[in-house]
Amino acid sequence: MRILLTYDIATDTTNGRRRLQRIAKFCEANGTRVQDSVFEMTPDPRRLEFIRRTLMNLMNPAEDSIRIYPLAKNEPERLEVLGKREEPRDFLAV
Repeated sequence: MRILLTYDIATDTTNGRRRLQRIAKFCEANGTRVQDSVFEMTPDPRRLEFIRRTLMNLMNPAEDSIRIYPLAKNEPERLEVLGKREEPRDFLAV
């Protein structure tokens, strides 16, 4: 499964800035950053559940927002990128 994960973390406090750093580090370890707070990932169902649980533990649901959008696995050619293109780690660029 391919997903696009985005987050918006409240950073007006020290705790918020700390949460942002932890969430960003976790997402970088599990996907490819395509924008400051946007990641492409290809987890299997078990890994996706682990990602969800971990992010729920790292975030503050009252202040932060994380969105997970499923992407069509067999249609990467429909992706249009304007400007610098970062290839996901699990795809081979030819």
